[in-house]
Amino acid sequence: MIKGFAEGIGIASEKVQSPTYAYLNIYDDKLLHIDMYRLDSLEEMIEKGILNQISEFEWIVIEWPKREDQLDLQDFLSIKIEKISADTRELIIF
Repeated sequence: MIKGFAEGIGIASEKVQSPTYAYLNIYDDKLLHIDMYRLDSLEEMIEKGILNQISEFEWIVIEWPKREDQLDLQDFLSIKIEKISADTRELIIF
């Protein structure tokens, strides 16, 4: 899904990779892609400079969001992906 989003804002999909081990990736100085799965606290996000990065970008995609209420995001869209079967997913937008 992130590859399609990136294409939609003019970023080549082949540039997009999961930031699981790097915590975040930046694409074309337009999109900040964060994976919060291994982040345990707000303090850890501050230590790694993630909070500073958030204020720099218009487009931010967060996988495995945690403590999003502490991120001071002005406008955001949450999408939950539920696995229905091996080849079917349901998107819940709220």
